[in-house]
Amino acid sequence: MNNILKAYSKNCITWILIIFIFSLIIYKHFTPGSDPDLWWHLKVGHDVLKTGIQFKDIYSYTLSGYEWIDHEWLLNVCMYIFYKLSNNNFILLAIIFSGLTFFSFYNILYSIRPKIKNATLWFGFLWGLFICSCCLGIRAQVVSLFFASCFWGIVYSQKLKKYKYFPVLFLIWANFHGAVIIGLAIFGLDLLCSYKKKKIFKYKAFIFVLCFLATLINPYHFQIYLESFRVFLDSTSHKLIEEWKNPDLSNTRFIPFIIYIISLYYFLFRFKTKLLQFVIILIFTVLALRSIRHFPLFILLSLPFYIRSLEDCLEKNKKHFVYNTNFIFFISFLGILSFSSFAWEVSQKGFKQITQPTAYYQEYPQKALDFIQRKSLKGNILAEYEWGGFIAWYKPNIKVFIDGRMPSWKGILKDFDLIRKHGNQSIIQKYQVKYLLLKPKKYHSFPKWQIIYKDNISIILVEPESKVDLCYIA
Repeated sequence: MNNILKAYSKNCITWILIIFIFSLIIYKHFTPGSDPDLWWHLKVGHDVLKTGIQFKDIYSYTLSGYEWIDHEWLLNVCMYIFYKLSNNNFILLAIIFSGLTFFSFYNILYSIRPKIKNATLWFGFLWGLFICSCCLGIRAQVVSLFFASCFWGIVYSQKLKKYKYFPVLFLIWANFHGAVIIGLAIFGLDLLCSYKKKKIFKYKAFIFVLCFLATLINPYHFQIYLESFRVFLDSTSHKLIEEWKNPDLSNTRFIPFIIYIISLYYFLFRFKTKLLQFVIILIFTVLALRSIRHFPLFILLSLPFYIRSLEDCLEKNKKHFVYNTNFIFFISFLGILSFSSFAWEVSQKGFKQITQPTAYYQEYPQKALDFIQRKSLKGNILAEYEWGGFIAWYKPNIKVFIDGRMPSWKGILKDFDLIRKHGNQSIIQKYQVKYLLLKPKKYHSFPKWQIIYKDNISIILVEPESKVDLCYIA
């Protein structure tokens, strides 16, 4: 009877932990404005279904007709379909992306589960998730994270029989996200580390070739690799776009990341590790220090070694730790508390409010765009970078200066920055910008421009020479 009760309580605790973690993830995915690129993903998905796959830009006036490699075309289509299936709200997308995030971490830890205690596994799950929280949301890179976890879980445990599924995995991955090149690079390193074992090396080399050929089965063929390299090597994006910037380690929000890296390298030099794992950790440490965007992949790829090492460390010092039952019950209590808090917030805000697009519109210039359309304002508009995708979605007839697809295109982000921060008149004239759609407190670079609209979200300014008598102050 005692054994039955223990088994039952263990299962209950496990499910409480799962509910706790999933509630945290789904809450993050319900946060309005978590990724401004969401809007152009929906718009492109709609247009692909309506007119076919896009090969040239049709959304901007600055680079209209520019050759565009939409390496996320299938993801865009799926996002739009799920959006429509959930009656034009984001609840289904939030649940799906929450599930992808959850299973990305779960899948990685499942590959080492038989040798690790549950308490350590759940700690690793929460720890890794917490560090990556700044990069979560309804974001394209979450899909790549899921594919990477499926791939790395097999490679890390060297389950050679499952390598035969890689070509199918890479075929799907290549049509969902351009980060497939990272998976291929890791596979190449795995291949090189197997060169002494001839039979295994030949088998892996054969699968590797099939995987590479599979990635070419997409509308853009080899060009998805060129696009990935162009985005990765673009220095302007790394200077100006928040998620591409290197982390400011003096900021307190990065303390968990610093603790993780210090403890990871302590484990790395204390415990033995395979050459492949060692190389992967070094490479992705550099990438994570170069860009916040690479945090999730760095954590995901290093987490199996981190958890194994943590388990070994705790076992060697178990006299000093009581971390099994007590730890699990403590986390379970946090799980109940967190889920209750989440349920209370949902009930207070109203489930309809957090699942309807209008809740997400609150951080975007919806009213200003309505004003532009209502007053039939004609001329090119320069809007904030993070508003470009929303404009393309909400008012398709208004062409944008720049959006989230375009930072690495032909120096457009640099031109945008020169206008936005310095009011560069020559570039304004080059693109014939007539109106500025900006945040209310960020228009000091344009002292001579006339305000014709203002609310708590946005402000519209018109060029000095323009004779516009309209004025609306909310």
